[in-house]
Amino acid sequence: MPNWCYNNIEILGDKKTIKRMSAMLDAASSKKKENFFESLIGVDENETPESLENGGWYNHNVERYGTKWDISYDDIVIGEDSMVLNTESAWSPPIEGMRILSTMYDVSVQMYYEEPGADFCGKATIQSGNVDEEDYDYQGGIYHFEGFDEWFDREFVNSGLECIIDDIQEGDDLVEIIKDNYDFLKESEIMECVDELKKELATNSTQP
Repeated sequence: MPNWCYNNIEILGDKKTIKRMSAMLDAASSKKKENFFESLIGVDENETPESLENGGWYNHNVERYGTKWDISYDDIVIGEDSMVLNTESAWSPPIEGMRILSTMYDVSVQMYYEEPGADFCGKATIQSGNVDEEDYDYQGGIYHFEGFDEWFDREFVNSGLECIIDDIQEGDDLVEIIKDNYDFLKESEIMECVDELKKELATNSTQP
């Protein structure tokens, strides 16, 4: 089983191009072949069905799409001049596939991706085959892109606290623990996390 990378992808182009791309996806869906890249950019022209079937599919997909398998477009919203796709990819974001797409159709692509298991989070802006990528570790990316409040509720309170409490030893400096685990936080944010940690520790100590 791979680690699944979540992707939010926005593709922007002129109305004629988006309409053509939409028709190609519809045609693939009618044939029960709902593979996004295979439908829009195809396989590498140097590959044959035999080479793909004999194990070449893996290297082909990684090199052409940027991920182990093609991606689904079950969750897609298509407008007059845009496509917004929410999808998962195996192990890594499909940046290379989107780079090729941007070149073939003269579209721009905005990608947001996150994968906690492999500890990464980032954004990519793709235009005319050029990729501008902004990468962080997972926690730092959520904080950078979503802000402290979202990170605090989603990551620290929901899961981070429990992990920290499991490792705390008597006499540990709580401020240093927060700093060591989350080196991207500002001083005031560190103290807010420490306060929340103290509350949780106090609650746990009163439980039978």
